[in-house]
Amino acid sequence: MLGLFKYILTIALLLLYYNIGNESFHQNLKKIETNNITLKPKSIESPLEVESKPLNYSSTKRTIYNNTVELELNKLAPQNINNINSDKKNTNTINQENHQLKFEKKANKTAFLRIIFDNDIFDNTDYYYTNGIRIELVMDFVSKTPISKILFRLNKSDYDYQGFSVVQNIYTPVNPDTKIINTNDRPFSAYLTVGHFRQSINIEKGIRMKSEFAVGVLGPASLGGMLQSGIHEIEPIGWENQIENDIVIDYSFEVEKVILRKNYFELFANGNAKVGTVHNNLGGGFNLRLGRFIPILDNQWVGNNPSEPSKIKFWFFTKVNLNFVLYNATLQGGLFNTQSKYTLAGSQINRAIINASAGLAFYYGHFGLELENFYISPEFKGAYDFRYGRINIIIGL
Repeated sequence: MLGLFKYILTIALLLLYYNIGNESFHQNLKKIETNNITLKPKSIESPLEVESKPLNYSSTKRTIYNNTVELELNKLAPQNINNINSDKKNTNTINQENHQLKFEKKANKTAFLRIIFDNDIFDNTDYYYTNGIRIELVMDFVSKTPISKILFRLNKSDYDYQGFSVVQNIYTPVNPDTKIINTNDRPFSAYLTVGHFRQSINIEKGIRMKSEFAVGVLGPASLGGMLQSGIHEIEPIGWENQIENDIVIDYSFEVEKVILRKNYFELFANGNAKVGTVHNNLGGGFNLRLGRFIPILDNQWVGNNPSEPSKIKFWFFTKVNLNFVLYNATLQGGLFNTQSKYTLAGSQINRAIINASAGLAFYYGHFGLELENFYISPEFKGAYDFRYGRINIIIGL
């Protein structure tokens, strides 16, 4: 029994000694806190929380701060902590920049399929530019072709993408259902091309630039007459008088610059030019957008841009352009083959043409839809003005 009592007394004395020593430790810690220095576990992990005041205690313990400095605590001057903070800020900045570069590089990968369908039936007409289709495929591998070297681009661009295009346009006179040549009217004509285009965008400067090189055929080899005959109940038999086969080599260029930008509003000035065996013209005008859209960017972000890709984008747009026509092979015939039965002379061509349009755009996720209606002033002497509609479908890949 006496042995058990001695054992309990010994344990009690040890606990009392421990409590006194622990109380002394807490009193010392309290004194340190009154000097505005609080020891916390995270103060070593985060030097930003250690105030730049002289330390009021000494220690021989050596501590490594973020693998940056190894000093005795009593020799650690405030400026060392500031240097650590500066190094940490620089490291964070570099990490953020690297993350941003990777993010932008990922966002810059653009891939989509676009199908544009034009027809005058939307305006209850059936003459002049009566039908057109354009299919575009944008993929990263397209930039590796030799043609990309002759396509214009901005020196500093945030987005730069390239794609292939297939285009077929069909034109008829007012009355296509007769074999008699309609003098002083538009001749039958059609062309089919394969192109390589490039679009370059600088967001900060508000500039978009697009260029395209296309080759193909003009005349019966374009299959325009065959296609129109297949979709009409009454076959347009006048196609035997169409403009004869000729080669198509065209280069087109367009640039747009933002001149006014507000919330939900953008106004662009634009200039364009086409040089080749079918179209030779130049012009300019204005484009306006009003609604919810990503500034500057057109539709190339579909399915790829990280800026709210899942939210609905919609806007109203209108375009007005004045074009000066130097040569138009769909009216005047091919440059190399002059054997066509009927073409218009240069003196019959109206050189200044107004081209205007208005439409609505709707985008959600990987899908985009644009509906647009066009107006074209008379293209030759004695012609009517003309209207047609367009459906533009875009699918992000």
